[in-house]
Amino acid sequence: MRTAIVFTTKHGATRRVAEEMKALRPDIKFDLINLREEKNPDLDHYSTVIIGMPVYQGLPSLDVEHFCMDYVSLLRSKKLGLFVCGVLPAGEDRNREMDLAYSIPLVSHAAAYEFINSSYDVGKLNFIERFMLARRAGRNTPNRESCSKDIQNFMKRMFPY
Repeated sequence: MRTAIVFTTKHGATRRVAEEMKALRPDIKFDLINLREEKNPDLDHYSTVIIGMPVYQGLPSLDVEHFCMDYVSLLRSKKLGLFVCGVLPAGEDRNREMDLAYSIPLVSHAAAYEFINSSYDVGKLNFIERFMLARRAGRNTPNRESCSKDIQNFMKRMFPY
């Protein structure tokens, strides 16, 4: 079974999530595909596709949005997982960001659909990004433990033992 994890990242948080997913299941052959480096990946030889994107200021990644529109038919023929990386505490804001991130046909087909409360390397953020992160996350700045828990939940739904 081959699995593609297709993602985009600005500061590396979504890449770290994809790498942690891969590390959790050494029995599965994963390929990580960054859409900023590979715009039109060939997904024909994958049985499973996981798609991940960061959300900045409540807006989904345009790279992933366009990818999903271009590949919707192919994606609906695969086992599919969808995740969003962000910094919001549990609640309606997370649901709103998830609703904006992926189309209904993909969400309804997905085996797993998760908001992953990801941690960010604040040193990679500029002043405005740090300000907006603090404003959106408030006192609930994500940590590695909450991120790992979200990833484990996603992977259990994606690949039940």
